[in-house]
Amino acid sequence: MRLQNVFTILALLALAALVFIVVRSISAPKPHPEAVKADRPAGPSGLPQIYVARETMEVGSFVSASDLQPHDWPQTAILPSQLRTDQVPQGDLAGAVVRERIVKGEPILSEKLARPGDRGFLAAVLRPGMRAVTIAIENVSSSHSGLLLPGDRIDVILTQNIGGTANGGRAHVGETIVRAVRVLAIGTALSRPDKADNIDDHPRSATLEVTPKQAEILSVAAQLGQISLALRSLPATESDEMEDELATTGADLTKPSAPTWGGDVSKAFSGGADVQIMRGSGEVQ
Repeated sequence: MRLQNVFTILALLALAALVFIVVRSISAPKPHPEAVKADRPAGPSGLPQIYVARETMEVGSFVSASDLQPHDWPQTAILPSQLRTDQVPQGDLAGAVVRERIVKGEPILSEKLARPGDRGFLAAVLRPGMRAVTIAIENVSSSHSGLLLPGDRIDVILTQNIGGTANGGRAHVGETIVRAVRVLAIGTALSRPDKADNIDDHPRSATLEVTPKQAEILSVAAQLGQISLALRSLPATESDEMEDELATTGADLTKPSAPTWGGDVSKAFSGGADVQIMRGSGEVQ
């Protein structure tokens, strides 16, 4: 066989293969448009989605999943720092803290949030001028058996024994030393658990947001006696909100509440019970 015939056969085979590939690509079924759309991380309009603020969020506030809502955004207008729904699950942002004020409808930027585990997370939780103080919780009852959670407001009560005897009912005394402070963490939990099963029923410490003066008070109180935490109700009126605001700024320190003595609680300390003395002759005095 001559060389020219060999080249002719090879050319025919290549042409046949090319025709086969073209025919197969034309006859192959095309993917359904809805299937393609389902794979694309986009909203109903076909545009990518980012998170925006549902309501205005102030500095230091905790973020919940309900604070964020997906919003269509042009692909060419998305900034690298904007949080996209196809890259960050909404649940992963719950428990984050706002570093800078975010107004309603504003796109959420990663640098404006601090998430648990991030460097400086606790510092971002604190409001300007405030301090974070961790106090030990000695028993389960003082921690409300897991019902006390980050974000709650509490009063701190100091109970101490200042005398070895009843002393007219003034041996034991309890008093509220700090009011309406915000709980930053219970144990190592810096955010509210998303499920009841994740609540620690036996925390060993609580971290509170306090003023510098309140930090000194709590430090001294820890050496004087036992500290208990009392959960406050949510502000129901404007006066409740004003009281919380005054308490957190330290204004309440100028008007401390009256202490509660042992004699105020139990007559056994007050000496109010009648005492009868029986002598051998049966005489009662």
